[in-house]
Amino acid sequence: MLNAVALRLDHVGIAVWKLRPAARLWSELLGGEYRQGVADHKGFSVFQFEYPAGGRVELLTPASDRSGFLVRFLERQGEGVHHLTFISVDLRAEVARLRAAGVRILDEDYSDPHWQEAFFSAGLDGSRLLVQLGQSSLPQAEQDASWRQGPLDSVLAAAERFAG
Repeated sequence: MLNAVALRLDHVGIAVWKLRPAARLWSELLGGEYRQGVADHKGFSVFQFEYPAGGRVELLTPASDRSGFLVRFLERQGEGVHHLTFISVDLRAEVARLRAAGVRILDEDYSDPHWQEAFFSAGLDGSRLLVQLGQSSLPQAEQDASWRQGPLDSVLAAAERFAG
């Protein structure tokens, strides 16, 4: 067996149609602290909540792209887990290791040193689970600062304008 490069589970991505009730569940009711929020990133809204014992939940909802991958996922699968993200210290080596093990990489992007990523499907029996591998040149606090467009309520309000 090929040894994995050091990976850390970073977050679970959850696709939702309505952000505000989902944000309330993951923040107010379950105690997650809002860390990141972008009203429209490449056609979808993205929000992350961090938990005191570790781990994060990321909420995704369609924004300006009303026919893209996220809309198609929600229409086909319904709301729920969309992806798991693992952070690698050497993304290229991890992708090479997975390819050597026969895993088909669906997409990869190394263009931004602050966030590089690759995707593959876990191909579970009867369902699909997307796995995202990421690598960043920024420490977590700097990533949060760069992906936080403002306080939670204002970014939620901006995102809700896309739901029309």
